[in-house]
Amino acid sequence: MAADKPCRVSRKKMRNLFSEGLDVQYGKKFASAVINQNGKVRVTFEDGSTATGDVLVGCDGAKSRVREAIAGKEAARLT
Repeated sequence: MAADKPCRVSRKKMRNLFSEGLDVQYGKKFASAVINQNGKVRVTFEDGSTATGDVLVGCDGAKSRVREAIAGKEAARLT
C-alpha cells in the first residue's frame, strides 16, 4: 500500500526528535534482558555494561536478539 503523500525526512533530524529526553548510547550490542521484581527491565550488553528502565524497545532487525530474549527462541522465529 502506497502512502498518500510520501515525504523525505532527514535521518539525523528524526533521531534527534525521537531521542529528546533520553540517554541514547550508540554502538552497544545487546546480550540479555531480565525483568526484575519491581517490573523494571535490566539489559546487559556485550561489553558488560547494563541499563535499567521501564520499557525495552528492540529495533535490531529481522533476526532480533531482543525479540528472542522476550518471546523465546521458538516464538521469535520468522514465519
